[in-house]
Amino acid sequence: MFLVAPLLLSALPVQESLRLEVDRPLEARLEATDPAVRAPLLDVRRYPAVVIRGRSFRFEVPEAGTYTIDLHSHFFDPYLVLRDEQGEVLAEDDTGRTFTRARLWYDGFEAGRVYRLDACSFSGEPGPFTLTATPGRAPAPNMPRELVRAIAEAEQGERLLAEDPTAKNLSIARLLIKKGLARFLKGESTEARPLFERALAIRESALGSEHPETALAMTHLAHLLDVRGNYGEAWPLLERALGVVTRTLGPEHPANATVLRKLALALYAVGRFDEARSHLERAVGIVEQALGKEHPTTAETIADLVTGYLAQGNYDEALPLCRRVLEISDAALGPDHPTTVIARNTLASVLQTLGRYHDARPMFERALERAEAAFGEGHPRTALFRTNLATLIATQGYWEEVERILEHARELSGESASALNNLAYVLCVRGRHDEARPLYERALAITAAEQGGEQAGMDFALENLARVLERLGDFVEATRVRQQALSVAESSKGPAHADTGRAHERVANGLLRQELFAEALASYTSALEILEATLGEEGAETRDAIRGMARCHAGLGDLERAVPLLERLEAIEERTLDAGDTVRAETHVERALLERAKGDHDEAHRALERARAVYERALGAEDPLTSIVAAAADALRDAERFDAILVPLGNALARERALATDDLATASRLHAAAEELLAQGRLVAAATRCRRALDIRVTGLGERHADTARSRLLLGRIAGAAGDLGTAREMLESAYATLRTTLGEQHPDAAAAAKNLTALRDGAGG
Repeated sequence: MFLVAPLLLSALPVQESLRLEVDRPLEARLEATDPAVRAPLLDVRRYPAVVIRGRSFRFEVPEAGTYTIDLHSHFFDPYLVLRDEQGEVLAEDDTGRTFTRARLWYDGFEAGRVYRLDACSFSGEPGPFTLTATPGRAPAPNMPRELVRAIAEAEQGERLLAEDPTAKNLSIARLLIKKGLARFLKGESTEARPLFERALAIRESALGSEHPETALAMTHLAHLLDVRGNYGEAWPLLERALGVVTRTLGPEHPANATVLRKLALALYAVGRFDEARSHLERAVGIVEQALGKEHPTTAETIADLVTGYLAQGNYDEALPLCRRVLEISDAALGPDHPTTVIARNTLASVLQTLGRYHDARPMFERALERAEAAFGEGHPRTALFRTNLATLIATQGYWEEVERILEHARELSGESASALNNLAYVLCVRGRHDEARPLYERALAITAAEQGGEQAGMDFALENLARVLERLGDFVEATRVRQQALSVAESSKGPAHADTGRAHERVANGLLRQELFAEALASYTSALEILEATLGEEGAETRDAIRGMARCHAGLGDLERAVPLLERLEAIEERTLDAGDTVRAETHVERALLERAKGDHDEAHRALERARAVYERALGAEDPLTSIVAAAADALRDAERFDAILVPLGNALARERALATDDLATASRLHAAAEELLAQGRLVAAATRCRRALDIRVTGLGERHADTARSRLLLGRIAGAAGDLGTAREMLESAYATLRTTLGEQHPDAAAAAKNLTALRDGAGG
């Protein structure tokens, strides 16, 4: 429901017999001969070729206050307009948003005054309807019950239409879309698809392909296809729908915003953020101009724009937009409406990411409380909110509390994939991989049943299971699972998609661990072809595929093919990686070993010297790895001495390789290693480890996270010990500001940052 400035537009004549009374439902019928209706928002939203007709009813209230008006019909798309006795529009909208129900409420009803209600057919079709008025603002819908009711009402409507010889196919199409949306929101996308397809076919047959109603039917089907990962089918439909709406209604009609929002969400799914953002900014402009800045649809469109900001990590830009979405939704729909509840949860998530835990936790708790009332305790949306609260608590290290929350979530929602995945993840974090495995397996089975076994939703479940299998040492089964994930990627995203290339590479990695070199080489070759075409030669995943191919050729004894691949990799890394990046050193060492196996000791020596220089720059001359590589270079021509060095060299490289991944667990190991190196006085190596931990945490946790601040605090201490006072001050000031905000001034970490900063300032003379 939306309030508008008083405006007189085509008020309908009112017959005294047409009177609506509070708590007494009124049944009537719209006829094709009923008069046309005009109202400000209605005029903006209407299609030029459609004449919106309605009947007007006299309405008086026994007591002043708030009342809710409902208009319901299976035969047309309802729309309500409230006017005063002079015909000035007080409120209008169709926020029932189920294609068979319109609802508005108004807080300013006065006893003794006469009001007029226009019951309208937005689609212009005739048919019977029911009009009701109840005291107070209607409670927010309980989504599980609403969806079940929507499906039942649609099925009842289909039966009524089938019995009515005057009913049109377009009414059937509207009910099919209603039922499809309800099925889709319940997670029953397989059942929803044929409903959308049938509705689209009806509209194309009745209205033609160049009609806005046909275009919106395309949009519903395309959105379902997009969510299921069928991008190749979704995008052409969305682009076609946008063209139809623009041509038939003009570029500024609100229907354009509807299609632009769906198209943007499809672009987000494949990482085309700039295009998506452009579409959404245009959509926001359209709805603000057409419907007003405080309209619920404006809030929904801004919320989609927030999604893009969050996907790109632009949390500071997202925060004020999140606040605006919550303010609009709260005022227009009420604090318990699902849209408002979702907006509150999103704002809490952004606050958490920005490190403002004290603000985020009560907002998460309130969002969860409201979600349990609006959606139900076991609803997937409520489960997500409960998971968000658990995630916040996890950032503070209270893993036992997190496990209790997630176990409770599992009990409430039953065997849902999300609940099982979340609990399994926490078990993995706590090292209980054997307990996590059956949970991931059940989550996979549930996801397969829900998604039909061939959709993009399977990717996440399969990768979760594969990782825990690797942790348990079952590489054969992990590889089988990843081969299944590859089939899913090929089916849902196409054989040339970057995600398909990544899936090939994950399969290849598992085969290489089992020393199945020929099979791994075939997978790496496919991965390289796709990744180079989609991500470019210099992408990290492309480089990993080249390295994997070199290792496979070496394992097969084909050094003449392995060495040129490593030469190519060295050239790429020289262009793309820092001179002190230890990944470059590992490539040099691998090249040296292959050159020695070929008998080219001079080239092998040069490669080892390049590796030594990188390690010395990154870790210092005194680091064991630097020393081992230097020793290997010296012993290159002495087979016995060199072979003796190979084992410690291999062990040192394995330890270094374990620190090369970008996950948060690696960041914790790097941080701990930096602490130990600082205590030993090995400042170069400590700084390298700490900077890498900081980079991972910035990416994975955000700039304002407490753990990110802890790495900055440590880096500041290292820089201070090395005499780099400028870097030390920068790091310590940033760390203190974040820790004070997130943990409070009295927290030991914040106090440590303050103490180090004070000592630095005193030592530097302020």
